[in-house]
Formats: sequence, C-alpha cells, structure tokens
Amino acid sequence: MSSFRLYNRRLDAFLACARTGSFTQAAQRLYVTPTALIKQINTFEDGIGAPLFERTPRGLKLTRAGERLRLEAEALIALSDSILRDIARAAASDENEINVGTSAVFSGRYVFDCWYRHREELPGTKMRLISYGNTRAEVDRSLERLGDEIDIIAGVFDERFLARYNCAGVVLERVPIGLSVATGDPLAERDRIGLAELSGRKIFLPRFGMLEDFDAAQTELRARVPDARFTEFDLLDIDVFNRALTEEGLILNIGCWSDVHPLFRMIELDWTVTARFGFMLPKEPSETVRRFVDVVSASFRREE
Repeated sequence: MSSFRLYNRRLDAFLACARTGSFTQAAQRLYVTPTALIKQINTFEDGIGAPLFERTPRGLKLTRAGERLRLEAEALIALSDSILRDIARAAASDENEINVGTSAVFSGRYVFDCWYRHREELPGTKMRLISYGNTRAEVDRSLERLGDEIDIIAGVFDERFLARYNCAGVVLERVPIGLSVATGDPLAERDRIGLAELSGRKIFLPRFGMLEDFDAAQTELRARVPDARFTEFDLLDIDVFNRALTEEGLILNIGCWSDVHPLFRMIELDWTVTARFGFMLPKEPSETVRRFVDVVSASFRREE
C-alpha cells in the first residue's frame, strides 16, 4: 500500500508520542527530529483546541482529551487503511470474479466447494477470497457493505438478520445444530449426545435475539436441561473456543463453524433442531454473482 492516507498524518505523530511517552523516542520512530515533532504536536493541539499531553520531567502523559483521541485515532487509521484497500481491490476487480468473504471462524470454503462442484456450468467465473476481521464491528461492516469489497458470505441467517444488514439471502439447506466438544472431553468420543447428558455442563451459546434458529435451540435446551450452566456470547470467535477449552465447556454450533480450533470436533445432539444456511449477498448483485447463486440453488433444489 502507498504512503497516502485519508487522515491527518499528525495522528501518526500523536500516537507515536502516546505510545512512547517521549518526544525523543517518538521522533526516532518517525525518522524526524524532536524539534520538528514537537512543532507538529503543538500545531495539532492548536487545531484541536485542547492540550493532548502534559509535559512532565518524567515524560509525556496524556490528558483526558488525549486519552479520548487515542481511543478514536487507532480506529480511524484502521478504517482509512481498510477503505484504501477496498478502493485498490475495486480498481483491480474483474467482472467475472466473485469476492468471497472469509474470516478466522466463518470460512469461505463452503462457497468455494459449491463453485468447484459446478465450475463446468460456470465457465469463466473466478473466485477470490477476501479476508475480514472477526470482531463485531468488522463483521457488521462486511455485511452492511456487501457488494462493495465482498460479494458473498456463507452463513446462518433469517429475515430479521437480513433486514438488520439490508442485504439479501438465499437459503440452500438446513444444517443440524449440535455441539463443538473438546477432544479431551468424555463426550468427544460419542457420535451423538442425548440432552440428558448435558446436565450440569457449561454450554456457550449465541446471545438470544441474534438468530431465530439458535434462539429456538437455546429455548429448547433451557427447557429440557434446566440445570445446565449457560453462557451467552456476542460473536463466535477463537476466544470462545479457548474459554470453552479452559472452562471445560461445550459450544452450541454448526459443523462448518466447528473445525476452526484443532482441539474441537462437532458432535450431533439427539434432537431435530436445525439452522437455515446459505448465501448472503447484496440486494442487487452483479450478473456473475446472480448466475452463480442461481446454479447452486437449482442444484440444492434437485437434491431435495
């Protein structure tokens, strides 16, 4: 990426000072003289209209205004970098290429597998993985901007979920909701787990209200296993798997989201609860995306 940025470059100087607590050390990092750096910070403070640092004999200390700016500045710089990457990708895009969203947990493999099975019906269609971060803000941003950087994401959704992100969805199948179980857990050797066996166990599950099908699963679990210890999470990520491993917990999950952690495997539950699974895409997708989704959808309908 070029050195061009969408923000005032004095933010870089400010953050360097905040991280080092020293004009001299920050200047060394930025390859400028301390005098030039001090002038930048003074000009920046004048423009903002508030002091950002207390100058003390022991070094620099952030003021309340400086602390606030530090919190916002890092997010602003990350957003600037992301926008510039989006622009570069858009400039280099191919009209026959589909950009598939993938993250550490929500893999793009499902979309690629569908494309590979039907590649002869889709001559000229190319696939490209686009990585996005597995934080709530980055997931939300990727879904809200479907059609810009990312064309399609595979996952669980419902009408309420699609309305929240103003995108479209095509349900391809219903997938079983089961448990991600650590390999050292006694239940990991089982092919199927009865609900009674979850008595007293700690179960991590998506926050109620996020997805209708997982809400239904949670409601049934709480009714049938009232003495289980339930812990809700806002977003399935590596930290949830690590917590479950440390706390000997189980994770309410689906198969394609379970193989992220090498020490977990997916075990079916003895019930019939499933989740809608398919493609999320913009309301007005490109012709290439539309053709791909139509071919894959038709294939699933034939298999029903």
